[in-house]
Amino acid sequence: MLTDPMDAEIVRSIHNISRVMGIRTIAEYVENDVILQRLHELGVDMAQGYAIHHPAPLQQ
Repeated sequence: MLTDPMDAEIVRSIHNISRVMGIRTIAEYVENDVILQRLHELGVDMAQGYAIHHPAPLQQ
């Protein structure tokens, strides 16, 4: 998404369509803080991935 304008546009478009439909968006595979910041700028509602927390057993 950071290096390919087409990927960035796909994310932006999906988020905008979701907003019109009243659906919140969740970004997956957020690997670093730069991607997380870009998603925040686009208005994406939630994110998951290594930038947020490493995978852990359900018991934790």
